[in-house]
Amino acid sequence: MVTMKIFADYCQFYFMDLELCPLIPDEITDKDMDNRYRVADGIVVIHTQEPQYVSVTVKVTGSAPIPSESTKHLIQVPIRIPSGKFAILGSTESLEGCNVVLLPAGNYSAHIQYEQTDTGQEEFTISLQPINMAG
Repeated sequence: MVTMKIFADYCQFYFMDLELCPLIPDEITDKDMDNRYRVADGIVVIHTQEPQYVSVTVKVTGSAPIPSESTKHLIQVPIRIPSGKFAILGSTESLEGCNVVLLPAGNYSAHIQYEQTDTGQEEFTISLQPINMAG
């Protein structure tokens, strides 16, 4: 498990396969904003409430996480990480030098839990489960 601070400028941050380096989906729908995320092949965009530093914890698990009483939002999306280099970064941050978590290459189910502290700080936990994806 690793925890980092990410600057969610423009109220968003990304996680993706570093070497796949997918294009960031540029179309944003009202549904995306309501759901607080967008997804495309090899990338997930998380929308935050404020442009601020957010705490992001990444862990690999064998089972889906159980939401706590403080969990405000929980989403689940598949993501391909063929290089095993899982990059987490803010929208204006360069891929060079960004936060990278090394994982076994493969396909994962990403369970993202969102919580907010009493001071308004947003905290995200990304729990990754290895999966087999068709195609």
